[in-house]
Amino acid sequence: MKVLILSNSISGGGAERSMRILNQELNQKKFNSTLLCLNNSGKDIALDHEIILSRKWKSGLLGTFTNFKEFFSVYRTKNPDVVIVNCELPELYAAMIPIIVKRIICVEHTSKPWAGRRQFGIAIRSLLFLRKVTWVTVNKNESRIWPLGSHAIHISNPVDTPQLSVSTVLQTPFVFVGRLREEKGIRMVLSAVAKTNYSINIFGSGTLEEELKANFYGTANFNGFVENPWQYISADQIIIVGSEYEGDGIVVVEAILAGIPLLLRDIPDLRRFELSENSYFKDQTDLEVKIAQAVFNPELFRADQKIRKKLLKERSLKAVFLQWEELIG
Repeated sequence: MKVLILSNSISGGGAERSMRILNQELNQKKFNSTLLCLNNSGKDIALDHEIILSRKWKSGLLGTFTNFKEFFSVYRTKNPDVVIVNCELPELYAAMIPIIVKRIICVEHTSKPWAGRRQFGIAIRSLLFLRKVTWVTVNKNESRIWPLGSHAIHISNPVDTPQLSVSTVLQTPFVFVGRLREEKGIRMVLSAVAKTNYSINIFGSGTLEEELKANFYGTANFNGFVENPWQYISADQIIIVGSEYEGDGIVVVEAILAGIPLLLRDIPDLRRFELSENSYFKDQTDLEVKIAQAVFNPELFRADQKIRKKLLKERSLKAVFLQWEELIG
């Protein structure tokens, strides 16, 4: 069985990380799988069974057209039995393949797909509907896919319990892990931390990076994209998630499994983790209050053992891969 997984990049967020893990596991289980990353940050390094194309972020229409030709050349060479895609650009490419595709599986990683480009998203997903794609959602609360209400199979992202740092040297009280984009609520998080005179470590990159570095110098330590940020995070720190919406919330899952205290924005996508009321904040003012409380008593902001055990059972690589193996056939 030949599988081709289309992903945005190596150095992406939780969606990209989960697709990389899936590709590695498929190859260990004797599938012939290739992870094809459409974007290249310039620092990305391909491992075995991975290919990184040359497109840069925001490369424009011409860059995207050139990238599609690169992609299609790889597609013809691999001639896959199954194509797995996640996120917008991979969806676009899958929809536009100019020959018959044996099977396409689309993975929904967000509760607000094609945000800011909804009309274009409707057109692309209508084409995918005509290609009779199979939909997978990582969010168990969503069984129908926007915009046509297609049925979706729920398969969680696989997660391992992170191995944390045992050092406290140069660590800040707070940590943010994720892309530096508007929907991640990073401006609000940094503004709240700045007002409380604490500091925060940032692991991630994105379109707001340079602006945030200029405006929050002295409040935040910007580390850029880090393959494994957990090796620099200890159980004594507190992770803040300020997202306006989420898909799977893989960082939250990893933090719960590692026993790290959490401050989460009070949104339905994060309420499904069923943490205590202490862990949820409604706005920046509420976050400022919770920051002071978390520093004083971080134990109030850790998930209890029942939640950890439940997630370990649901998210183990073995359990998740068995679902994928059944789906792929």
